[in-house]
Amino acid sequence: MILHVQRAGLQTQIHDLGRPHHRHLGVPVAGAVDRSAARAGNRLVGNPPDAAVIEITLWGPTLRVEGEGQLAITGADLQPQLDGAAVEMWSTVTVQGGQVLSFGEPRRGCRAYLAVGGTWEVTSWLGSVSPAPLEPQRLTPQSVLAAGDSIRVVSSSAVSPRRSPDLLMDPDLPLRL
Repeated sequence: MILHVQRAGLQTQIHDLGRPHHRHLGVPVAGAVDRSAARAGNRLVGNPPDAAVIEITLWGPTLRVEGEGQLAITGADLQPQLDGAAVEMWSTVTVQGGQVLSFGEPRRGCRAYLAVGGTWEVTSWLGSVSPAPLEPQRLTPQSVLAAGDSIRVVSSSAVSPRRSPDLLMDPDLPLRL
């Protein structure tokens, strides 16, 4: 599957859980801000919990899908839509080629995560695809996605559709993962 960025959004970046094993070298951890939401999205599509995700801040991108696969959107409710129809968050969603994923106004929270089932073909540095705060343009080309960018994900075998427990979606309950 390939995701083509038609509109980038405010600050749309590819992240994983960062570089925690390089702090002793003075390298910032970086990585997804809401690690629990990123992990949950990856679990929903059958990826390892530390796999890449797209972190979407406040105003999301518009992405055209080429090929088919599975995705999940977790974290903030930025009103995701697939071809104009609401997408259920915290659930596995199957997508087909030609469909367009977009986001509306922020309803609750500020960072959503888009997980796509499979292996992402993106640049890594010190074992992470997250932008390196030191020199993001040189070290990780996908620092901030822009219109015209494309992200290739070699789809894995499909998982049975899943839904995260309601506990993860209830903003009034404490979250302990």
